[in-house]
Amino acid sequence: MTKMISLDTSSKLSGWAYWEDAVLIDHGVIDMSGVKDPEDRLNRMCCSLTSLLADHTPDIVVIEMAVVTTNAKTQRILSEIVGAVRGWCVSRAGNCAFYCIRPTEWRTKVCNKAEKPPKSKKYGLKEWDISKAREHFGFDPVTDDEADAVLIGLAYCRLFVI
Repeated sequence: MTKMISLDTSSKLSGWAYWEDAVLIDHGVIDMSGVKDPEDRLNRMCCSLTSLLADHTPDIVVIEMAVVTTNAKTQRILSEIVGAVRGWCVSRAGNCAFYCIRPTEWRTKVCNKAEKPPKSKKYGLKEWDISKAREHFGFDPVTDDEADAVLIGLAYCRLFVI
């Protein structure tokens, strides 16, 4: 059995999805929005994510690549979170593959052939993500972060057919 965790991370809300043999088993959100201090929030998010990984011991971790062009501080924070997850995977001595996927890549992979995803938040990206998760899996995600995590996993499955 191949176990996978797919993640859409941020310092406040991180979506996650757990898969077994390309079948969605569980999903949710890690919520640190109540933690006021930014460094404490970042540390707690990194700890919560690595605890999630330790609890599920995935063979594959798929995470959205941090692509922020307008705010260097946000880019640094997202990069640190991705680094913490990558560090967990590397520490497993080759027993956990790590894959970063661009937002444009995963959104394209979850579309129907004639469909194109919106290009920015301004044009309803969050709503589109939630509706896509509903369309593919039949549930209403709590947040777009949860929807994104599920769709990131689906895109990986379609890319590599696990």
